[in-house]
Amino acid sequence: MKRKHFFPLLAAMVVLAVGCANAQLSYGVRADIPFAFTVANQTFPAGQYTVKTINDMGFLAITGNGSALTMTNSQATQSASAQKMSKLVFHKYGDRYFLYQVWVQGEDQGREIPSTKVERELASNRKPNAVAVLAAK
Repeated sequence: MKRKHFFPLLAAMVVLAVGCANAQLSYGVRADIPFAFTVANQTFPAGQYTVKTINDMGFLAITGNGSALTMTNSQATQSASAQKMSKLVFHKYGDRYFLYQVWVQGEDQGREIPSTKVERELASNRKPNAVAVLAAK
């Protein structure tokens, strides 16, 4: 194959792969979170929440009780194998929880939320515990 045809084909494949990965989370995952947690410098009480992508750039919308609560950026993350269950993963420091990752059942790609300044300060003093909350597609 000629080199000039290879790069456009490769670029098209990457765009399609990114679109397919984000499509799995576009419908959202629902979880009943039993503790207060923080996302993008906002703290939310325990309750039922939905997390879903809202565009191809990886922005996540978090809704609870039927209303939009916050939006945050995220980045793709990769697992060695497909997830057996949908889940939200939190970092826990003492009694504070921060949303860290979102995974969809059957997928090996998830979304990772960048840490906030407060979380980075807490992380400088101790290592986080990972807490997973099962979610439904």
